[in-house]
Amino acid sequence: MFINKNERLKTAILPSLSIFHFGGKFKLCKFISILQKGAFMKKTSWLLLISIFAICLLAAYGGTLGQSGSKTMIRFLALGGFFLLCISLMLGPLAVLLPRIFADLLESRRAIGISAAIFIALHFMLAMMLYFGWNFDNVLGNFSLLIVVPAMIFLIPLTFTSSDWAIKKMGMKNWKLLQYLAYPLFILAFAHFLLEASGPAFLPPPFPAYNIAEAKMVGLGIITIILQIAGFATRRKRASKK
Repeated sequence: MFINKNERLKTAILPSLSIFHFGGKFKLCKFISILQKGAFMKKTSWLLLISIFAICLLAAYGGTLGQSGSKTMIRFLALGGFFLLCISLMLGPLAVLLPRIFADLLESRRAIGISAAIFIALHFMLAMMLYFGWNFDNVLGNFSLLIVVPAMIFLIPLTFTSSDWAIKKMGMKNWKLLQYLAYPLFILAFAHFLLEASGPAFLPPPFPAYNIAEAKMVGLGIITIILQIAGFATRRKRASKK
């Protein structure tokens, strides 16, 4: 006889939960419902694992380039933050273009976006501390660094409103308007990344260390832009048919 998923869950956890009662009423079904909804984002755990694995690869690759520890860490945080930012922005248009495949992955977009914000903030603080000693005069005199200032301003409200509580307080319409700040943030981050890139190689021949990671991040940024345009066009087309 086949036992469905609900029955298997009840059989597995009933002995360990039999002592828990809430107001005299045993809420096993509610507990099972929470598990099935994916308290730990089971549906999208593979995407998170792939993202973590990619970040680890960036860290491992950065450690082979013979740079100082501080420069390696700053560069790793930059690449990792930009990678996660791209992934978070790619999920929306992918869900529009291929909903059957990517719609469920939207569950993890918030977690990935917050992770990107943490990486970017750490990159900014570490660079300001080690390279500039928190002297903003040097930043204001360099365009590639100056564009970081509005990017960080955009990052703060985006990060601190990434919660159900913020949506409830602001209202869905206002919250969605605020989330549009992610697009100028991405443009500024991509521009900063391109302007501050180290070039095709770190070391001169005969043993050059090529910027494989940076080249891949540039490609990922371009793909993100293409997907955003395609997703926008698809939404417009569907809306016009209604």
